[in-house]
Amino acid sequence: MLTIPIEVHSSIPIYEQIYEYIKNEIKNRNLPIHSKLPSTRNLALHLGISRNTVDMAYAQLVSEGYIEAVPKSGYYITEVADLTSLSIQRPIQTNQIKNKCQEYLYDFSPFAIDIKSFPYNIWRKLQKDCMNDSNNDLFLLGDNQGDASLRQAIAIYLHSSRGVNCSYEQILVGAGADYLLLLLAQI
Repeated sequence: MLTIPIEVHSSIPIYEQIYEYIKNEIKNRNLPIHSKLPSTRNLALHLGISRNTVDMAYAQLVSEGYIEAVPKSGYYITEVADLTSLSIQRPIQTNQIKNKCQEYLYDFSPFAIDIKSFPYNIWRKLQKDCMNDSNNDLFLLGDNQGDASLRQAIAIYLHSSRGVNCSYEQILVGAGADYLLLLLAQI
C-alpha cells in the first residue's frame, strides 16, 4: 500500500498531491514498471479520503501516460514514463545550418496588403453579394462594441467550447488588432 503524505490544509488540492507523489515515485524508479497500483477504493480507505479524489489523480496519471488502466484488473505502471527522463542531443552540423540560413522578406505590417496575392475576384464577388438594397444597415455607424448578433454568437461559442460564462455585452469586436490595442490602452 502507498503511504502518501497529504497536507489537508495546503492550497494544493489533495488529488494533485497524490498525482505528484505517484508521478515522482515513477520518475525516481521507486515504483517498478508493470507493478500494480492499489485500487482506488483501497487507497482511498488507507488515506482516509474520498474515492473520487483518488480517481481524479489516477485519471491524470493515465492521461499523461504514467499508468494504464487494465479493465477488471487495475492500474499498472507503464514503460512510457521512462521516456520523460531521456535527453537526446544531436550533433550540430555546420553545413546544414548554412543551407537553412536563407533570408525571407515578409511584411507583417497591419497597414499594407500583399497586392500580388490578394484575391480580387473573390473580393468583388463578396462585395457584390453584400452591397445590395436589403443590406442598408452596412452603411450605418453601428454599435461601438461590434455587431450584437456576432457578439451573441461569440458568447454562445465561448460557453459551449471553452466553458466561459459571459454575456454578449462583455465582448468587444473591432476592425483589426491595432484598433483593439488602442481601445485597450484607453481602458
